[in-house]
Amino acid sequence: MNKIDTELRRNIRNRWFDLLFEFTDTELQKRLWIESYYSDYIGSATEAINQYLYDLDLIDGYESFVNEGFVTQEEADAVFEFHELLNIYVSRPEKKSLSDKNILRDIEWINLTKLAKENWEKLKIIIKDKRELEYIISLENQFEI
Repeated sequence: MNKIDTELRRNIRNRWFDLLFEFTDTELQKRLWIESYYSDYIGSATEAINQYLYDLDLIDGYESFVNEGFVTQEEADAVFEFHELLNIYVSRPEKKSLSDKNILRDIEWINLTKLAKENWEKLKIIIKDKRELEYIISLENQFEI
């Protein structure tokens, strides 16, 4: 990989970490989506979901993300269950119309968030790159979760 490819990969992986992390905690989601607690961050459930599924081009799964070298198969496997259940969740018409407040009250969303946290913890064990681990820890520290 040349320098540009390495930088592109790092930027995409950091964005992937950002988005995965946003799904790991309902208190964080409440702060981001409802309270605007963090002055540098504005978001919503719809925005987080769309950025994860569409901006990262994960709507059809992780195959191309793995083939393009953005994640390893082991990393994709670590978040597979969350990814699949998120796709199922957002495909249901009754879930698409929920407000951010109602999403955060939805027991299915709460369970999905718990699963995201479990998958996040698995991913942290798999990641060996020191710079990436520092980035992941900085996310957790920044948002105090």
